[in-house]
Amino acid sequence: MIDLNLRPERIPNEPHAYSFRVASPEITRLLEKHKGEVCVHIGKPVFPKTLQQLRAFHPLAMAFWLSGMHSAPEQFRQTFGLFRYWLKIELGPCIWVDYQNSHIPICKSIADYTIGEMTQLLEGLIVMCKESEAYPEYPRVKEIIDGMGGE
Repeated sequence: MIDLNLRPERIPNEPHAYSFRVASPEITRLLEKHKGEVCVHIGKPVFPKTLQQLRAFHPLAMAFWLSGMHSAPEQFRQTFGLFRYWLKIELGPCIWVDYQNSHIPICKSIADYTIGEMTQLLEGLIVMCKESEAYPEYPRVKEIIDGMGGE
């Protein structure tokens, strides 16, 4: 545990590095394993997506894909996996890289989404469903969105 009453000491010649005293068996083991060199990232707390978000996303994405009322390009219509990948490109966190004269998206796995990223993905999917009129015309899409309290 970090003693929050201690003031961090600046490490000379490293403008963004500080020294803290830490009493943690896990960090002690890491320090021994890596010969005293361990990097620790300190930032705002990140909350993982919820099970409720997952239970809403997958059935809604499947129903939307089955409705055929989406605007996914042809290459993403073939399978549900490709369609889900397209949703992640359109709505989720992606990094675009240049590779062999192409601009390619590298999408984060849904398993690693934060609660905020999953909220953005779900809200975007609901908007897509409503803009395409899959909601209210396709019964399963309507049932799922209404079940989430979405209208």
